[in-house]
Amino acid sequence: MGTNTLEEKMLEKAQREVVGSAEWLTAQVILQRYQVDPEIWLIKKHIFAIDYDGKILFPSYALNPQSGYCPQSTLGEIINLFETHGRNAWGIAFWFSSLCGFLGGRRPQDLLITDSVLVLAAAQDEVTGISHG
Repeated sequence: MGTNTLEEKMLEKAQREVVGSAEWLTAQVILQRYQVDPEIWLIKKHIFAIDYDGKILFPSYALNPQSGYCPQSTLGEIINLFETHGRNAWGIAFWFSSLCGFLGGRRPQDLLITDSVLVLAAAQDEVTGISHG
């Protein structure tokens, strides 16, 4: 029997699923592809990043091709909402990759670029549930 508890194994499985649900990019890849250092976005809370397998990864679904692959403008508001309610980057990543009833069973990560206002409303609905639930 391994040293990992059941909870740790479940968390590791959930993290693998999140990472497998989208393309995640290192800062180096973003710098090479888009000639921008995403650490600046991270400091300004325009994007979030997860630490996975010793690598800091940024969600590609947050980068809007219509704005030169900068983070979707509403993402900062969503990050702020969740952080205000105690969620860390992994908690935010889990939410983006999960099916959402408010979005008709779709995942927020799939709609962030095409319907960011709706995704922001879903995030507001989510934290309202956290506050009152």
